[in-house]
Amino acid sequence: MTTDYGTTIGSVSSGAGLDMDPYWRRVTGGKAVAVAVARRLLVGKGSLWWAPDVGFGESGILGLIDDDITADRVPMIERLLRAECEADERVLGADVTLTFDANASSLTCSVLLELGSGPFRFVLQASAVSVSLLLSP
Repeated sequence: MTTDYGTTIGSVSSGAGLDMDPYWRRVTGGKAVAVAVARRLLVGKGSLWWAPDVGFGESGILGLIDDDITADRVPMIERLLRAECEADERVLGADVTLTFDANASSLTCSVLLELGSGPFRFVLQASAVSVSLLLSP
């Protein structure tokens, strides 16, 4: 029996974040959870009027790009990101790895979600000018 994680509109990368798929293509299964969790990480807490407890920090992970991130802060940020992933009730556990490239002013957030149906991996790549969401097939 497969687990029903609901359906959501897919996302496409845009200049400063993820936009809804302009063709309104829907995603289901682990992809639906990954898209929802990625959106949680990209918005600041309190920025969604219908879900004021959803979000990461003041401006989502994009706000980290301009911060003076040092190697000793990365584990704490990873823990906060993991907690935000696990705030989605469909996620049983999450493993988050954050990598910064100070020269390129970019970050890569690799996430492994543990779902009832098994693991699902996605990657968020962000810079000052773009965000990409890479989903597992």
